[in-house]
Amino acid sequence: MPGSAEQFSILLADDDPQTHLLLREILNEEKYNLYSVKNGKEVLKLIGHFGYDLLILDVSLPDIDGYLLAKKISRNISNKPPILLFTVNDMPLEQESFRKSGADAIMQKGVSVDEIKKVVDKLLK
Repeated sequence: MPGSAEQFSILLADDDPQTHLLLREILNEEKYNLYSVKNGKEVLKLIGHFGYDLLILDVSLPDIDGYLLAKKISRNISNKPPILLFTVNDMPLEQESFRKSGADAIMQKGVSVDEIKKVVDKLLK
């Protein structure tokens, strides 16, 4: 159940099954509870009902831009969890959108497993 005292709960929103599998493997190995959805509508529905410790959002969700979703969450959810954005795009081109989104970190898909673990651990501290 999200928000349990024993483990951190992470909500992942990405429509790519490979990303779901990779992050599930990495984060379960680290003893995190990972909950997965495929679009922003599901994120908004779930975040209102459960307390997640971290949100991982793809910037290219099928129904909403991940930056816009992060901005909506940042402006409308009191005590919002940290938000990590994932992108396939070139990082220098993403910096302006990232700064405006209210998210806490951004990573390019394809980074090393160690880098993912490091950023997630930092955001959960």
